[in-house]
Amino acid sequence: MEQFILRFFKASLIYLALGAVGGVTLAIWPASAKVFFPAITHLSLIGFITQMIIGVTYFIIPVFIKKDIYNKRWAGIHFLMVNVGLVGFSTGYALSWVTVMKVSAVIEALSVYFLTFIFMATVIKGPR
Repeated sequence: MEQFILRFFKASLIYLALGAVGGVTLAIWPASAKVFFPAITHLSLIGFITQMIIGVTYFIIPVFIKKDIYNKRWAGIHFLMVNVGLVGFSTGYALSWVTVMKVSAVIEALSVYFLTFIFMATVIKGPR
């Protein structure tokens, strides 16, 4: 299995653990932790669920279409974009750093477009 795919799996499990800690914190101190709810939600949804889906997709799509990923280096860059966007957004929201949050949201959105481009290029002209 490719290293960048394993990175997505490992990161998703780390974010699952962080999301669980955030959920427990919300349960124990609901009034004071409520302000962090969007950050905790992003860790769980984008961190765990989305990164697990992306990792599985990077693994499965090449098997189905019998082609390799168009550019594995780009997949590594995509991993960095997703994580910089997620950590920046969650931290920016939790600490009320509006500029960091906005820039990170743009990075996260760009990572979605980058993923789309990588898979379209893989389907259209990826190496066999």
